[in-house]
Amino acid sequence: MIERDVEQHFIWRIAMMGGLTWKTKAIGRVGFPDQTALLPGEIWLVELKRPKGRLAEAQKQFAADCARLKVRYACLWSIEMIEAWAAAYKVFVL
Repeated sequence: MIERDVEQHFIWRIAMMGGLTWKTKAIGRVGFPDQTALLPGEIWLVELKRPKGRLAEAQKQFAADCARLKVRYACLWSIEMIEAWAAAYKVFVL
C-alpha cells in the first residue's frame, strides 16, 4: 500500500461522513499536514502516511504545536486507522 491509497480512502471516508477535504499546503511552512477536513462543527488538519512511513521532524513539531494550541490534528497511517478514527468521531457527533 502506498500513501496515495491511504489518502484516497481518507477523502472517500470524509465524503461519506458528510464532510469536505482539501489537499493543503502552507507557503513557507514546512511540516503542514496533507489534508484539511471539514466535518460538521469541526476542522481537522490531517497528515496521511503509508504503513511504516515516518514523520519528518517538522511534521512532529507541527503535531506538537497543534496539541499545545488544542487544534484538531490527526496522523493516520492506514485504511484501518482511518476507519477507527472515523468510528471514534461518530461517537462524539451523535
